[in-house]
Amino acid sequence: MMNKKENRRSARQAAQKAVLRDQQNRRIQDAATAPVNILLSELHAPLGGLLRRPLPPAGPDTAATR
Repeated sequence: MMNKKENRRSARQAAQKAVLRDQQNRRIQDAATAPVNILLSELHAPLGGLLRRPLPPAGPDTAATR
């Protein structure tokens, strides 16, 4: 009897974890495939991006300093 209850509890927890994992994966997939301007508007961020200061110009020597 106790083993049956434990199995049910484990199955329920596994199902809940699977649902959460699927929701997180869906959010990640949506964010990865959405156009940048739509994603930024959903995050209530300015269209210039999330940083308040501009990024330095990209070049071969700047990648090593980050």
